[in-house]
Amino acid sequence: MTCRKIISNILRVFSDAFFPVKCFVCGSWIDVKDGFSSFCQKTLQWETGEMGNSFFICESCLNNFIPVRQPFCLKCGIMFQSGEAENHICGRCLKNSGKFRIARSFGVYDQALMEAIHSFKYKGKVQLARPLGMILFLTFIQFFKIEQIDMIFPVPLHGKRLRQRGFNQAFLLIRNWPENARQLKIDSFHFKIDRDILVRNRWTEPQTGLGRELRAANIKGAFALKKRSSIKGKNILLVDDVYTTGATVRECSRVLLSGGAASVDVLTLAQTLQI
Repeated sequence: MTCRKIISNILRVFSDAFFPVKCFVCGSWIDVKDGFSSFCQKTLQWETGEMGNSFFICESCLNNFIPVRQPFCLKCGIMFQSGEAENHICGRCLKNSGKFRIARSFGVYDQALMEAIHSFKYKGKVQLARPLGMILFLTFIQFFKIEQIDMIFPVPLHGKRLRQRGFNQAFLLIRNWPENARQLKIDSFHFKIDRDILVRNRWTEPQTGLGRELRAANIKGAFALKKRSSIKGKNILLVDDVYTTGATVRECSRVLLSGGAASVDVLTLAQTLQI
């Protein structure tokens, strides 16, 4: 162990002892002594209901996350409110197939997960990027074949928005994926994470509060490519925090496919329920 790692471990012990951590979702005190490797293990046990304490998110809030469950749309991944049907293509995707191949999400944008994303995205609680990013990584390996993805792009922010917020939440969610793969002993993690090829070159007003048609019009022409040759024939995974109507990821997908990408898939941390 290097001197730097020893010092880091000592500082973490003192930090945990003298500066207890509050859950960034509900504000309750939590114990972080288990560390990140334990969090990975417990996250893998999500389906068995054995979820325990995690980094910066308490057990109660984790248990209030609502994972996407079947039935859902085979194209956009939106969960159907009726639990009786089988997976099928939703009416909106039948009318507008979009540009991406498939889209999948971890959970429903509601309750504790919505609060976690708001704390992360709007309140600057960037420590949440690590546990939320791990959950997103596990969702990725659940729905996609790692060996079929060549590149991963976060949905980019306009330079003005990036300066206002100070970070791109989509990039922070995937930044630690190589480490996640090592923690879980996944050897096939070979693709490149890039935040410079797909860029947002036009300022747009926030999509929040806009209807489906206005969202599509607002985002149209907002993205462009640098180094077009680097994506030619590549299978790309596009990552964002929330899937609402799909307008943003459809526009990004259109630009990527027009630039020569072989395919575009979409992964988001959360999705809104469709009425």
